[in-house]
Amino acid sequence: YVRYLAERGGPFPRRQDMRSGGYYVGTPPPKARKFSLSYGWACQFHPSPSGSKMRELAAALEKLGADDGDAVFFDYCALPQNGRAKMPDAYFEANGCKAPMADKTAAEKQQFGRALTEMSRVYVFKECEVIVLPGREDPKDFPGGPDAWGLARAPEDTLGNYERRGWCVS
Repeated sequence: YVRYLAERGGPFPRRQDMRSGGYYVGTPPPKARKFSLSYGWACQFHPSPSGSKMRELAAALEKLGADDGDAVFFDYCALPQNGRAKMPDAYFEANGCKAPMADKTAAEKQQFGRALTEMSRVYVFKECEVIVLPGREDPKDFPGGPDAWGLARAPEDTLGNYERRGWCVS
């Protein structure tokens, strides 16, 4: 599914909009390798509107010899996300879903809260291989333009660098 999304391009789906079979529910199969992705979001509404982060991830997995049945924890795709009233049309077109974007259900909010308290485990669990992708895409490459996806920092703005971000540092 990562390879498919990388080849397809554009903004990839949040957890609620992923197609069935594109993710594991529960524990991945015992023989599957487990990867977790550490990176910084490109902007406020989406981690990578141009889809470049998914292409980077696909290339990293290829280099590591990952198989199609292996599992990757990619927060935006793994955990329910908030709805965005102003999500650009490019998101809906790329992911075959309809606007407006629904917010998390009560059950999804509960799931998200539980996941946040335990999420650091996917970066320290001995069976997880951590992939770090510190680069940021240029907001000029966002479909709909640099201002369509909420607050974003240009690549030359060092305040947005990976090593200065809260989650990445913690």
